[in-house]
Amino acid sequence: IRHSKFEVEQLLSSPGSLPKPMAPEQREAAIRKLLPTATFEMLAQVPHNILSSQSMEAQGLRRQLVRGATVVFVTAGYQGKRFILERAAELGVKSVVIDHPDSWCRHLASEGVIAKFLPVNMSQSSEEVFQHCSQLVSELRDDGLTGAVDAITSFVELSVPLAARLCEAF
Repeated sequence: IRHSKFEVEQLLSSPGSLPKPMAPEQREAAIRKLLPTATFEMLAQVPHNILSSQSMEAQGLRRQLVRGATVVFVTAGYQGKRFILERAAELGVKSVVIDHPDSWCRHLASEGVIAKFLPVNMSQSSEEVFQHCSQLVSELRDDGLTGAVDAITSFVELSVPLAARLCEAF
C-alpha cells in the first residue's frame, strides 16, 4: 500500500503540525473582518436559549435555519459515510466535499446529493493540501452555486487537523 504525504504526515505528526491557536484578541479581530453569511445573519437574530432548547419547536427552528447553509466536508471517508451527505441534502444543506480526485463521492454532485465536489491532490504535503483547500474554499463565495461558507467539518479522523486549520482561516 502506498500512502500519500498528507496521510503519512497526519498519522505521524498530527496534531503537531498545527499552528498555535490564535490569541483571543487575534481571533476576535479575525472574526470582525469576516463578512457574515445569510445563515449567520439569521442565527444572530435568534436568542441562544431558544436555539438550545430541547423542544420540538426549537428542533424545527434549527432545521429551518440550517436549510440553505453551505457546509464544507473535508474528505468523505469510506463509502459507508454516504448517509451523512444524504441526510445533509435532506435537510437542505449545500454540501461541498473536498477530497482526492478519484474519491468514491466525486459523482455525488451530478446525483444531487452534494452541491459541489472539489478535487485536491492529497499526495502533496499537508501545507500544500491546506493551501489548495484554502484557495478552493475562498472561491466558493463567488461561485454562484454555494455562496460563502457557513461551516467546515470532517467526519474522518485524519482530516480533523486540516478541517481545524481551515476553520481558523475562514
